[in-house]
Amino acid sequence: SERLRERDDVAATAARHCDYYLSLVKTARPRLEGPEHAEWSRRLEVELDNLRAAISLALGGGVDPVIAVKFEVALWTFRILRGYSTEARNNVRAALALPEIGEPNVARGHALYLAGGFALLQGDYAEAMAMLTECLAIRRALGAPKDTAPTLSTLSTLHLRQGNIARARAC
Repeated sequence: SERLRERDDVAATAARHCDYYLSLVKTARPRLEGPEHAEWSRRLEVELDNLRAAISLALGGGVDPVIAVKFEVALWTFRILRGYSTEARNNVRAALALPEIGEPNVARGHALYLAGGFALLQGDYAEAMAMLTECLAIRRALGAPKDTAPTLSTLSTLHLRQGNIARARAC
């Protein structure tokens, strides 16, 4: 740490750390849903402290905060299967509070979708509804049908869990 400060290389090293681990989780994402699931889940578990450090750096302004959202998108399956949904949900909430994620754009849409999905999984239907409704509005405004469809599907699931068959069908 002292040597990095002496060379004035702390920020660049932190950015490389984030880039490396973001690349790792992007590689892991499709492999977590196939025959390599166990191996990649183990690899991510081994690197969990490094992943947390990279996400923390992004949320703290050390690198672009959108990177924190990208981490959580890529880690979705891992977070659910390994029991880290609350941690992910807290990270996404923190990202949504940042000014850089405040504009109605793709990054905010992804963050809202994640927040809504994790809230739904944890039975917080009110938060899930708020997040997914805003997400849907953003994705429709952006003209993103590939992102709008899963949002509608998740909203449909939410309505079903609340017993509202008509609204589920409409979604």
